[in-house]
Amino acid sequence: KLYITNSPFADFMVIVAQTAPGRGLKGMSLFVVERDTPGVRVSAPLKKLGMGASEMAEIVFGGARVPADQRLGSEHLGFVEALKVLSLGRVASAAQGVGLGRAALEEALRYCSQRMQGDAAITGHQFVRFTLADMATRLEAAWRLTLRAARLVDAGSDYDCAASMAKLFATETCTHVCERALHLCGAQGYMRESAAQRFYRDCKVFEIGEGTSEIQRETIFRHLAR
Repeated sequence: KLYITNSPFADFMVIVAQTAPGRGLKGMSLFVVERDTPGVRVSAPLKKLGMGASEMAEIVFGGARVPADQRLGSEHLGFVEALKVLSLGRVASAAQGVGLGRAALEEALRYCSQRMQGDAAITGHQFVRFTLADMATRLEAAWRLTLRAARLVDAGSDYDCAASMAKLFATETCTHVCERALHLCGAQGYMRESAAQRFYRDCKVFEIGEGTSEIQRETIFRHLAR
């Protein structure tokens, strides 16, 4: 299995395995597997575009045997249980997207307030002010969607659709805001020592992990079509 976050240093992992061949998704179970189980091999950390603080690697299961008492939850219901965790992770991804977007907005505002063109800061230009205002507005809307999804989780209500809406909008907003921040910071933002370029490299993964934007749109439509 490729692209497993935290696998380079995890002592335990939860895997979904086929336990009833021929039953498809209804024949899968969850298992807790220890890293030092014979047959389990974790590769060296993979080289990524961004998110340097979050390592990932490939895990290979070569004839690894796992006893039945390491099963997690009910037999053959592993895929259903995994989906519940995935939906919850989408709320977390939305919150991360908002947080990274806010950091990018703050960096752009700081730079534009200090960057002088002639005798005045470039915030004197309407384009700069309007771009910053739009970035802030989108982030506020993303935060409200994220809070709504989180409140549904806390209330024990159905939050699948709300989680997908929050994840979709917040992560795409994050990418937009980080791109605009880099643009506003100009050549300085493009330098490796700039926070703006790091935010730009980090943001895209949130649209991919926990289900791509296309999967979120599909989930939202399924709820609309009920």
